[in-house]
Amino acid sequence: MIPERRLELEQAHAPAKGIAPKPRPGIGRYVVRLMITVGIGLFTVSRFATAAQAGYRLDALHSQLTVATAKEASLEAQVAKLTATQRLASEAAKLKLQPTSDVLAVSVPAQQPTKATPRAVAAHRGGLLAAIGAVIQAIANGVARM
Repeated sequence: MIPERRLELEQAHAPAKGIAPKPRPGIGRYVVRLMITVGIGLFTVSRFATAAQAGYRLDALHSQLTVATAKEASLEAQVAKLTATQRLASEAAKLKLQPTSDVLAVSVPAQQPTKATPRAVAAHRGGLLAAIGAVIQAIANGVARM
């Protein structure tokens, strides 16, 4: 049996003699490596999260583009259906309209000699007549296609 030894209060709180903590020479490097590893891991995770978020946004935009393309095709089909030649012909028959000829004849009166005018006015008149001629030509082309 070991005899019991009682310490005085001062002796109990006094530092132990001859016992020193063991130094750990590699703890500093270990802490630095751990911090660098954790930092790189956090950076990698944040970059991955950013890339994943951008991918989700891209997928959402792609699905919106697909929906918009489908709506556009649907609207184009509706316009084609409403402007189809057979439908227009049946509507004309219902409204008792006269059938039109495939050729549109346009007569333009001969130009009369004009007085001398400033260049700006003459150019404006020429441009106006050219615009009217273009409109008439577009109408004639549209009727010819029907």
